[in-house]
Amino acid sequence: FIEECGLHAESDLYLFQKPIDVICSALLNEQACGARYALIIDETDDDSIMRLLQTEGILSTSRKNLFKLSNMPENTQMEELSLVSRVKFAAQHSNTIVLSQTDAVNESFYDLFNQNFRRVANRDGKECLYANIAVGGISRRSRVSESFRCVMHVREIDLSSLPAPFLNRFEKYKLCVAELLTGKLERHQFLSRIVGRAKGHIQAFLSMMTLCGFIPGQTLETLLLDMLQNAVDYRQQD
Repeated sequence: FIEECGLHAESDLYLFQKPIDVICSALLNEQACGARYALIIDETDDDSIMRLLQTEGILSTSRKNLFKLSNMPENTQMEELSLVSRVKFAAQHSNTIVLSQTDAVNESFYDLFNQNFRRVANRDGKECLYANIAVGGISRRSRVSESFRCVMHVREIDLSSLPAPFLNRFEKYKLCVAELLTGKLERHQFLSRIVGRAKGHIQAFLSMMTLCGFIPGQTLETLLLDMLQNAVDYRQQD
C-alpha cells in the first residue's frame, strides 16, 4: 500500500502516526466543533488497555469517570437506572467519562451519542445545550456541558455483535498492548535492553512448560508495562 502511494517506508515513515499518538491526539482534540465521541476497541479480553491508558496518564478510569455495568443478574434494573442517572450528572458538570459494557442502556443516550443537542437560552440569555436522555421508560431533556466528553470502550470480541448504527456514532480507534509497549520504549530508550533480556528469559521459561492463562502479545507486554513505569518514575527522580 505504501509503495502504491509512492511513499518509501523508511524515508516517509514520519508521515504516519503511531496508534497511541493518534488516540492521544483524538482525546485531546475531541472538543473540536463537530467531532464525534471516541470509541476505543480493546484487543484484550480483560480490559487491560483501559488500565494501561490510566497508567500512562492518557485517560482517567477512576471510579468517578468509569461507568460500567456488572454481569451479575441481581439488581440489574436498579444498577442500570443508577448508571443512567450518574451519566446525566456527569454530562452536566463538564466531566470526561468512560462507558464500558453498557449495552443494556446505550439506547438511553441516543441523542447524547449523536450529539443531537438543542440550544436553549437561560434567564441570563446564555445558550445552553440540552439532549434527551431516557431514564427507565421516560425520556427527558437534560443539560449537557459544552466541555463534556464521552469515550466508549468495547472489547474486540464483542465488536461483531454491536449494531452498525451504534458504531457509526463514534470515531473508532483500535489499540493493543504491544503498541503501548513499543511507544513507551521509543520514549525511554534505556528500557529497551531491560525488555529484551526479560523477554528472552520468559520465552526460555515458556519453552519448558505451559503457563495457564498466558496470551501471546498480551500477558507479557502488560506485565512489562506495569513494571517499567516504576523504572521510569525512579529514573526521573534521579
